[in-house]
Amino acid sequence: MHVKTMALSAETMALSAETMALSVETMALSAETMALSAETMALQNVALDSVAIAITSKRFAVSFENH
Repeated sequence: MHVKTMALSAETMALSAETMALSVETMALSAETMALSAETMALQNVALDSVAIAITSKRFAVSFENH
């Protein structure tokens, strides 16, 4: 019975170590996700700026043509 308890204790420690490793990996992936999210927001801002510039340019062109 004592040997079985020791074996289960060793298995529990191994699973605990694996859980910690997965937790560290999860944190790393979470940090990477946040970085990609920030990059996506920056790209969206650039895209919105480009659209705004295009709209403004078009308005100037139309305004110039009308005068």
